[in-house]
Amino acid sequence: MRGAPNRRRRLGAAERHGYLIPSLRSLAFERVTACFTELDKPENLDTQLAVIAVLRLAFRKLLSDDPLLDWLAQYAAYSMEKLRVQRDFHDLLLESPELSSRMVLSLIPGQQPPWKSPPPKITFGKYVPGTEYEDESEY
Repeated sequence: MRGAPNRRRRLGAAERHGYLIPSLRSLAFERVTACFTELDKPENLDTQLAVIAVLRLAFRKLLSDDPLLDWLAQYAAYSMEKLRVQRDFHDLLLESPELSSRMVLSLIPGQQPPWKSPPPKITFGKYVPGTEYEDESEY
């Protein structure tokens, strides 16, 4: 019985970091970052949607002090050109203000003021929960 409180105390400290085995945090960081490093930017639709799914999972499940979140936010900023054309990415930014806030720290400011640049070519309608959208794609 004497060992039980110590075991609970150790598990409690590990759970605060989101991992029952503390060394898993660094292993997970190494493996995930290696995969994204090898991937570089997500060039095709399937890869873009897979990246968005990983971002969504990470920002829902990991604790806010996990260093992987900062790394993934920087990756999302790096891949902004590829991800911004996906409606699902815009939905994710609405769902996860933490991702948006962390990404802003890695984004490069616009090169021109708005009065000297054309309006964006891609627009997305306002998201309304529970609404069904028609696919406007020609494919």
